[in-house]
Amino acid sequence: MIWQVAFFFLVLAIFFMFFKMLQMNKKFETRQQERRDFELSQRRSAMLGSKKDSDISS
Repeated sequence: MIWQVAFFFLVLAIFFMFFKMLQMNKKFETRQQERRDFELSQRRSAMLGSKKDSDISS
C-alpha cells in the first residue's frame, strides 16, 4: 500500500516537472520570437529611414 502511494506521488511529480518544462519552453520561444520581430522591425526602419536615423537607432 505504501509503495503504491509513493509511486503515485512520483508519477505526479514527473508530470508536474514535465508541465513546468513545457511552460518554460513556451515562454522561451515567445521571447525568442519577440526578439526576432524586434530585430526585423529595427532593420526595416533602418532601411526605410535616412542614414542619420539608422545611425541613431544603432
